[in-house]
Amino acid sequence: MNKIQLPDHDDYKALFELARNSQIKSYPKLLAEEAEIIASYTNYLRNNGNASIIQPKNIEDDIAAFLRHHYESPPKELSFIRKLRKSSAHKVCAMCGSFGSETLDHVLPRASYPEFSIFAANLVPACPCNSLRSEDITGTSAEERILHPYFDDCLADRLLAARIDPPFGEAPSIALEICIPPTEPLYPAVKFHVSATVQKTAILGHLDSMWASLWRRPPDIIPTLEDGTPVTALNIERAIQRELSRLDSVHDSRNNWDSIFMAGLENEQLIDWLVNHINNGPPTLL
Repeated sequence: MNKIQLPDHDDYKALFELARNSQIKSYPKLLAEEAEIIASYTNYLRNNGNASIIQPKNIEDDIAAFLRHHYESPPKELSFIRKLRKSSAHKVCAMCGSFGSETLDHVLPRASYPEFSIFAANLVPACPCNSLRSEDITGTSAEERILHPYFDDCLADRLLAARIDPPFGEAPSIALEICIPPTEPLYPAVKFHVSATVQKTAILGHLDSMWASLWRRPPDIIPTLEDGTPVTALNIERAIQRELSRLDSVHDSRNNWDSIFMAGLENEQLIDWLVNHINNGPPTLL
């Protein structure tokens, strides 16, 4: 999960040129629908891609098929699609926080919103979580919706932390916890996004693996802890804060999976357990 910059791409110009390209099969039908598609996309931008507000446009099946095909096999007018995939493949997934964005996610799915298949504002670099989410973009209320990495500023804040429940043994119970209070206006959207996207990924397995490493050798997860040196709660608290800040910076995201785990360690009871685990544990731990 991450707030990212909208690509610098002129969608209107691209559609204008695409609709007038007589060398491709969508001509001239796409040209006949150009004005309606532009109006729909203008509404998309005006409403910041809000899935609860934007309704699908009832376009003809052949036009829908043409637009989906142009996304899958971009003509020269849509060369930015290939560039966007390639330039973002190494970055944190803006939708779920995993490490990699080797594909593009249609925030409003092209199956039901084909009119937005080729537009930059609807294409977000993501991992395969987009296929796990499928058509799940709104809930039972208007406030429950998928978050949009180009428009929802809250994605720049820390929204998720691991909730690690005692007893803190070799394999404690780990879940996801939303960091903002339920009274926040965007809380229903954040909760829905986590349920529809993040929780469908392998994030819990990743968090379990990080705990296993912490259990075996804490400095592997909190590098600023010194091997063999007795620690205090204050030492560990500061070390966690430094590592959390580093992870946020390295991944350019406060909601990448490693930061989510580290944020979950900022727990007084867990820190007290870590003090005992590090200072009194067997030598193999350090």
